[in-house]
Amino acid sequence: MVKRLFTEPLVGFGVVAVGLFVLFDLVTGPGGETIVVTDAVRTRIAGDWQAQMGEVPTPEEVENLVDRWVEAEMVFREARRLGLDEGDDIVRRRMVQKMQFVVEDEGLGPPPTESELRAFLAERASDYRRPPRVSFEHRYFSADTRIDPAADVTAVLAAGEPGDGDPFLLDRSFTRASRAMAARHFGDSFADALFRLPVSSAWQGPVESAYGQHAVRVRERTEATLPPFEEISEALLADYELHRRNAAQATFIEDLRQRYDVRR
Repeated sequence: MVKRLFTEPLVGFGVVAVGLFVLFDLVTGPGGETIVVTDAVRTRIAGDWQAQMGEVPTPEEVENLVDRWVEAEMVFREARRLGLDEGDDIVRRRMVQKMQFVVEDEGLGPPPTESELRAFLAERASDYRRPPRVSFEHRYFSADTRIDPAADVTAVLAAGEPGDGDPFLLDRSFTRASRAMAARHFGDSFADALFRLPVSSAWQGPVESAYGQHAVRVRERTEATLPPFEEISEALLADYELHRRNAAQATFIEDLRQRYDVRR
């Protein structure tokens, strides 16, 4: 296992790191910085090894990995001190991204309580409210084949029943359709008119669509409703955490704006 350890790419980097560190030491002289290997660092190093190798490292392997980490940390600090990270967009983006992760994780805080999630929901109820829906059927009167399809709808409704109307590519009956779905199939003007019609056993119209005119019968209407808390608790938690992360980033950036003098 120890022999295999020193054949890993991470270890190879460590060997190169040692050589670079010696070179930098010869050029710049010994430094006075302190590197602290905390329990959190050891845990992360051991966890990374286990994720890569699929097994828990032995104490000897952990010490070797820590040595490699210390060497890499020294090289990194020397490289940064020499300004080798300056002008490198890849390094810059990576450091910005990592800083954003740190800020977001710190801003996330402990998991929210149910009362906090319910308060979050109360402030944004409209975002989670289910839209109104209607169940309806229609008969189509084509603007392509009729001189005045609206007048034809009025005439057949006055007679009592619209009959079959003209052939139509879409369904004649829709169940629990949202306004968005009605607009997608028939156009905005039809959807607006549809959701203003009362529930009735009688046919109503004419109602204009993107294709022509329609006789419509609204069988059922469901008003906008807020789902039970239990049904949307997972979505609420995800949105709550995203809100916290975004708020932490906004606060952090605003603090930086106060500390930096930006000249354009």
